[in-house]
Amino acid sequence: TMLAAWRVSNVFGSSKDPTAFPQFNPQLTASMYRETQLFVDDVLWQRGAPISELLTSRDTFVDQSLATLYGVPYTGTAAGEFVKVSLPAEQRSGLLTQASLMSALSRTDQTSVVARGLFVRGALLCLPKIPAPPANLAGAIEAQLKADMTEKERAEYRGKTDPCSGCHRNFDPFGLLLEAYDPIGRYRTEIKGVAVDSSMDLNGLGSFKDTYSGATQMAEAAASSPEFSACIARNLATYATSDDSLTTGACQLQKLTAELPPGEHSFGQLVTAVAKSGLLSLPIG
Repeated sequence: TMLAAWRVSNVFGSSKDPTAFPQFNPQLTASMYRETQLFVDDVLWQRGAPISELLTSRDTFVDQSLATLYGVPYTGTAAGEFVKVSLPAEQRSGLLTQASLMSALSRTDQTSVVARGLFVRGALLCLPKIPAPPANLAGAIEAQLKADMTEKERAEYRGKTDPCSGCHRNFDPFGLLLEAYDPIGRYRTEIKGVAVDSSMDLNGLGSFKDTYSGATQMAEAAASSPEFSACIARNLATYATSDDSLTTGACQLQKLTAELPPGEHSFGQLVTAVAKSGLLSLPIG
């Protein structure tokens, strides 16, 4: 359910420049997907941990290829065996910084601040949807994508350009906080010889009120935000009812989340709350 909501399987359709990323192949993408599958299963079902751990846990599962990509020792006995490891706390924080999502949310040769920012805003936090850009901007957008610019430079350009800035300020900051992860999810400290500066002010975006120094800080803040638990509840309700029009602002969902006990919530608690909410008896459509 959650892997589908986060479109993790998109990693299988992701392609990369073979010269820049020769290690990116079908075997590696399958490993990336399997890592996230094992991780989500461990957090939600095997351990019944609070859902916040989806965004805060430093533990994950790697085979030999992923251990190399993450720069951690591999303790398995065969290259294809997945073993549980702890990733560096300053580099990784749960699902959001895993290679599967970072690869799927990148282009062939560069990352994508837009795709990553929209993912955090929409798939993780269920904040209100942003309209698609006007059709008459298609040429300008294509020209900007082809220009010899870094993603940060593109974002700065959009931030100073009308009408782009009005919408992009609502999701580009999320994507910029993920620039420390290259198009196949490797951690990096510089881009084209320039140090990565992932510091971003998220004040006004949902319940965020601060400046964050990187993805791990943002992930921890998102994990404890009311939007994250409400978004998971919404995705569960959508799965159960097949009603994709449900939003976290719907009365039934607001009532459901308001009635949850205070403190951390497990996935099981959310499943039970959705089942008891009356949503399943509502007409679908």
